Amino acid sequence: MSHFHGDANADPVIQDMLGKTTAATWLPEDPEITNQLAARVQVTKKDGTMIEHQVEQAIGRGPELPVPPDQLRRKFDDCCSLALDPAAIEKLWTLSYDMENLTKCSEMTDVMDVPMRKAAQAAE
Repeated sequence: MSHFHGDANADPVIQDMLGKTTAATWLPEDPEITNQLAARVQVTKKDGTMIEHQVEQAIGRGPELPVPPDQLRRKFDDCCSLALDPAAIEKLWTLSYDMENLTKCSEMTDVMDVPMRKAAQAAE
């Protein structure tokens, strides 16, 4: 997440790439793409040649192609690290995998609320 947080986008290398990058969404009328879950990347090199790669379905875009468990855990940890300490992240991960056995939603939300309460108390 640090790649998208704070002033990371101010990096001169990133700024240079932004001027050379375009992004577009899938349009139903696009005859080249018939699968809205597909993803395509095209790169045009300085000499004008183009390289391209397409996948019919990106990982995690549906139950047919789930994110592998180790990648899911890394993403979970990375996202949570912006707001939670390692112990809270571990507790939340464990609770999320046993969600069907929770008796109250607050068992999970309390884990996420701790940093916010601490910050509010420190500000008083």
